[in-house]
Amino acid sequence: MSWIYILEHSSKSTVKVGETKVSPDQRKKDYCKTYKLKGFEVAQTFIVPDKYRGAIERAVHKGLKKYRLTGIEKAKEIFSCTVKTAADTIESVIINFEVRPEITPTAAVKGADAPK
Repeated sequence: MSWIYILEHSSKSTVKVGETKVSPDQRKKDYCKTYKLKGFEVAQTFIVPDKYRGAIERAVHKGLKKYRLTGIEKAKEIFSCTVKTAADTIESVIINFEVRPEITPTAAVKGADAPK
């Protein structure tokens, strides 16, 4: 199994949403070290099947597109929204994968790639 995770900045108005096969805590440490980011903590995690983690992450990022931030030490997948907004988007995408498997991420979130 893998995780989709939300890191929350201490400002409470910025999150990072990503996927990992290692523990979310370890991924946070690695990510923050690589991009010299401070003030982020693991806020919420979602266990997902390995084979869908990339497709779920892409669908979530497309769903959060209007919140995307750029220019933060070359860090990616950073959004100006609350944990709740990010979590609601993740839950919506996961439900479409698990409850209605005939719905691809393209149907769940416009423009997302289908699982392989």
